Amino acid sequence: MARVLAALLCAALLAGGAAAHDCKCLYAGGVAKQGETRCIKTSDGPRLARCEMVLNNSSWTVSKQTCDLDRMTQRSTPMSYAEK
Repeated sequence: MARVLAALLCAALLAGGAAAHDCKCLYAGGVAKQGETRCIKTSDGPRLARCEMVLNNSSWTVSKQTCDLDRMTQRSTPMSYAEK
C-alpha cells in the first residue's frame, strides 16, 4: 500500500512539474512565454517586465528599466536579475 501511495505521489509531482513549463503571461491581448520580456504600462510609467512563475502561477516581474511603449520593445534575451 505504501508503495502505491509513493508511486501516486511521484506521478503527481511529475505531472505538476510538466505543467509549470507551460507558463504564459497575458498583456494587451498578447501572450508571453515564461522568460520572455515585454514593455508594459505601470503606475510608474512604461517598464520592462519578465513573465515568471510565482507560487505556481504566471506573473509579471516588473523591472526598474524604462521602455518605449510606442515601439513595443521586446528583448530577445532574458533580463538579468541585476536589471530589476
